Amino acid sequence: MNLGTIIQSVIIDYIKSHNETTGKVVELLNHIDETVKCAQSLPIPV
Repeated sequence: MNLGTIIQSVIIDYIKSHNETTGKVVELLNHIDETVKCAQSLPIPV
């Protein structure tokens, strides 16, 4: 786990604790970001 991931997790948890809807949107965007990173790491064009 790198520092960026830790900071991102802390920010997401903070937002979730203050506004449930915003937290869910941020979590969804985080999942999309992770999916894009995984797709870019594949050896074939996606």
